[in-house]
Amino acid sequence: MKKLNFISSSVLVLSLFFSSIVFSDGGGSGGSGGGSGYGESALNNIWLLIKEKKFEQAILELNEEDQNDADVANLLGFSNRKLKNYDEALKHYQRALSINSKHKGANEYLGELYLETGEIDKAKQQLAILDDICWLPCSEYTKLKKLLKNY
Repeated sequence: MKKLNFISSSVLVLSLFFSSIVFSDGGGSGGSGGGSGYGESALNNIWLLIKEKKFEQAILELNEEDQNDADVANLLGFSNRKLKNYDEALKHYQRALSINSKHKGANEYLGELYLETGEIDKAKQQLAILDDICWLPCSEYTKLKKLLKNY
């Protein structure tokens, strides 16, 4: 019986640990999933603009934020990519990754940019980078892998 209780407790602790990793990562991933993960910061309100496809307004507000923040650069890249401003998006994703090379959202979205611009090999490189960053499958890796498969 002690063994069963220990196993049950271990499973519970591990599931709580892994769910906290998955659900706390919204901000670093550019808000993928249900919540933004930005809490009470201005980025939460900006993410809501992005969800409403108000990309121009989001860019204006992001330009008022800390330009040395990887999340800000990532969201600038995302908004520009959605407006098909690919050169501008690339610049922002690269800046996000120069600030934090393991930023899962920026790596995923850069891979999506490469897919949209027909650079499949570069998209595959981004997938490999995400594979290294995510020691367990993460949503960013899974999404980019699916997009590559369907390309």
